[in-house]
Amino acid sequence: MESEFAAKLKAAIGESESIIVPGAAPFPGNFKGTIQDAFNRYRTEYAGKDFEDPRGISVTLYEHNFPKLIKLLYRPTPNAPEIRARAKGVLASLRNRTFDKTKHRSEDPARLRTLFWLEDVICHPHGIHPNCAAKVEGEEVYFKRYARSGPDVKLVFTAIGNCGNRIVITSFFDVIANLKKYCTLPALWTPK
Repeated sequence: MESEFAAKLKAAIGESESIIVPGAAPFPGNFKGTIQDAFNRYRTEYAGKDFEDPRGISVTLYEHNFPKLIKLLYRPTPNAPEIRARAKGVLASLRNRTFDKTKHRSEDPARLRTLFWLEDVICHPHGIHPNCAAKVEGEEVYFKRYARSGPDVKLVFTAIGNCGNRIVITSFFDVIANLKKYCTLPALWTPK
């Protein structure tokens, strides 16, 4: 039986919880095409589609979020500074295949290479937590650890959209040690 002191201490500081991370999932392989190739595939297979998470909640990916998901940069002239590519300005050229690859690049190439891992992270995450990262938009963060060197955790941040549905805001990689920078407790879902 728990001592009175231990019970009072537990009540005062709460249970010591930690983020549960199962073993690493197999590395699914990288996307190797161009930005235009990625957009074409994303538009066909992901944009406007709902993916169900383990709680039974649908998460939607939108076409207009493509530039942010790959962290697309734009340089209007060779000597101009790079700026974030805006969906409004770049999506029309991607749709009609007049995209100028000489003026654009992904600031974080890992985002482009792992763009098509989003479905796996949403549908088969290692955890879903409230987002505690002030500088990253989104209310919830889905994560999955992969068997790879370097950054090994793919994070997907979601929020409630204007239509009341859960939508993907952004996604990127980090190392397992930094998970506590993004995920707060208690977990919204963990594997059984």
